[in-house]
Amino acid sequence: MNRLKYEKSPYLLQHSENPVNWYPWCEEAFEKAKNEDKPIFLSIGYSTCHWCHVMAHESFEDDDIAKILNDNYISIKVDREERPDIDEIYMKACLMMNGSGGWPLTVIMTSDKEPFYVGTYLPPSSIYGMMGLDSLLVGVLKLWKNNRDILLNKSDNLVKLLNDEENSYRNQKVTKQLVENAVKELEENFDDKWGGFGDAPKFPTPHNIIFLLRYSYITGNEKARHMAFFTLDKMYEGGIYDHVGGGFSRYSTDRQWLVPHFEKMLYDNALLAYAYTEAYEATGNDIYKQVAQKTLNYAMRELFSGAFVSGQDADSEGEEGGYYTFTESEIVDVLGNIDSERFIKEYGLNDNIGIVNLICGNGNIEPEILNKLYGYRKSRRKLHRDDKVLLAWNALMISALAKAYKVFKYPAYLEKALETRRFISENMTDKNSGRLFHRWCDGEAKYNAQLADIAFYALSLLEIYSATYESQYLIDAVNLADEIIDNFGGKSGGFYMNSNSDEKLISRPIETYDGAMPSSNSAVSMLLVKLYKITLNEKYAHARDNLLAFMASKAKNHEIGYCYYMCCLLEILYPSKEIVTVNRNYEMNYSPNTTIINKTHGIEKVAPYLENYINDGIYICENGKCTRIEK
Repeated sequence: MNRLKYEKSPYLLQHSENPVNWYPWCEEAFEKAKNEDKPIFLSIGYSTCHWCHVMAHESFEDDDIAKILNDNYISIKVDREERPDIDEIYMKACLMMNGSGGWPLTVIMTSDKEPFYVGTYLPPSSIYGMMGLDSLLVGVLKLWKNNRDILLNKSDNLVKLLNDEENSYRNQKVTKQLVENAVKELEENFDDKWGGFGDAPKFPTPHNIIFLLRYSYITGNEKARHMAFFTLDKMYEGGIYDHVGGGFSRYSTDRQWLVPHFEKMLYDNALLAYAYTEAYEATGNDIYKQVAQKTLNYAMRELFSGAFVSGQDADSEGEEGGYYTFTESEIVDVLGNIDSERFIKEYGLNDNIGIVNLICGNGNIEPEILNKLYGYRKSRRKLHRDDKVLLAWNALMISALAKAYKVFKYPAYLEKALETRRFISENMTDKNSGRLFHRWCDGEAKYNAQLADIAFYALSLLEIYSATYESQYLIDAVNLADEIIDNFGGKSGGFYMNSNSDEKLISRPIETYDGAMPSSNSAVSMLLVKLYKITLNEKYAHARDNLLAFMASKAKNHEIGYCYYMCCLLEILYPSKEIVTVNRNYEMNYSPNTTIINKTHGIEKVAPYLENYINDGIYICENGKCTRIEK
């Protein structure tokens, strides 16, 4: 076993018995590389990544490749989910060098952490025109010994590009045109036959749907409304949605959402549960309610262990998707002739694919029949589960649960959200400083919370506040926002991924692009927009305006990649209203740009203006004036 045997990360432990002499990311490894004048071989991935498993089996379990690495390189393994800041830096370098990226991420760099080669999956030996890992390692080694300046010039140029992040900022006016451009881009990329955007592989990207949903209700745009609901419908019908056990796979390998890449991630399911809940809130369509609830119930049943773990693997017993697919003969054995015939007709199952879906059926099957298949599936094979608890991803699930409680009125959802919050308070918070941790695993909290952790956690507290109107959740969110402003801010108006006191890397990344998850700066944008509306604290307005202008400079000409940020612009550029209630309850239909503020004990600490509301009643504030509508 190598040095990874002392780690907690499931991904690092998967490599602890490789013949490669792996180090975790640590100063010891960099010092050894410097002292022995060796380059660093860095491999970044995560435990539920299919191609990470492939490269591990093909290359990192191979004695010949291990010998090349052990004799000539210092090898480091990083779990991208434990260290998103490291991953962000080297993924940006990969995009700069190659125009695309992915995992496993393969990096060769100096002992000063400066990369000169960045790529993704490599086969062990060259094949079909693709360079092999062995050829790369030998070729780099020759240059390292004989023409090192070639490699160092590459690394110098890459590091310079990476550090130009803030310098690329130009003051950009925040206008509705950015929003309209985003909608136009979505229309141009919309798949009007199968829903979603672009061609295969197709990702759910729930924040795109949430943006279109809110935009359509604010503006009355029917095309945006259609794109949102049609995509939700088609995803539900396809195999990307687990009709047997609930929840969604990470993405579809085809246009019609039929054949997924089967790994299930916590963040996808949290965001999709939120999107389907909001869709139900807007329409009352019971299908959206069913999907949201089955997704949340899946997460609570299979991913909860005090808090929510990170995800489940695509592979089962070495076969991708083997856990989820069925043959017709299996269906007959489990359900019997009559029920199996009905099931196969309703769900379009066939031996060619074996994926339960509704593309050609209606799904009119009793829950008891699905439960039989679910029980059989669980007994047939086992799935690897990544048991890391990540703060940002748990915050997303807290938000989804709090939203679902507010909409569906099911206490179990709020109870689970609060239980998760207690876990974070008790296990992922430093008892002396109050500082949050990024990751908890196997009894150990580690790594300081990064910007996404704190921003999404603060937003989840605002969701709980919106569901309960208990002022302490608002106060805690305010404290987290203050920490962000004090410790993560940059001169451009944007916010760094890591704090002023964290480890110094070759660049200090600023994450802006809304990918599979909304970016940390989009999350901070939403936090500041919401907090100013509730508190009227000018500090948040000032930070908000600077950040929105910074983000506008990034989003310009590629607005489709900033749809969660666009949700923030909907809140400040389009008509909105705030409703203050004093000793009154207020229920309303779906209204994306309405903020309800309930004057409860202690809220004046963060919203002093509420001291002026001394009479019971309901007050609506819009267009610069407030009116008492109910006494």
